[in-house]
Amino acid sequence: DINDNAPMFTRSAFHGTAPENVALSLSVASVSATDADLGINSQISYHIPDTSIPFGVDSDSGIIFRTGSLDFETNSSFTFSVVAEDSGSPMSLSNTATVIITLTDVNDNTPFFLLD
Repeated sequence: DINDNAPMFTRSAFHGTAPENVALSLSVASVSATDADLGINSQISYHIPDTSIPFGVDSDSGIIFRTGSLDFETNSSFTFSVVAEDSGSPMSLSNTATVIITLTDVNDNTPFFLLD
């Protein structure tokens, strides 16, 4: 089998919701792709090109998880790309999908008084 098919995501966009205090490494969403090739040419791995976001992806399962700090008051949602890449030889093929993670607020800010 020649590597003539790029991975195809099951959707163009994936959505997840998580509280802003979700534990590190806890799943907040997942992505999924398939590849019509056979053998090694159909084996898919996932990665997130933007390393500045507080999320990572398991390269084998496509599970999206928290890797950094989150604060609803600073940023209530994150939109980023995930790449699915096959193990084709001599050249791998890839495809991209969008992930949107929406944070929910938790009571994490101490009240304060405004002085007149």
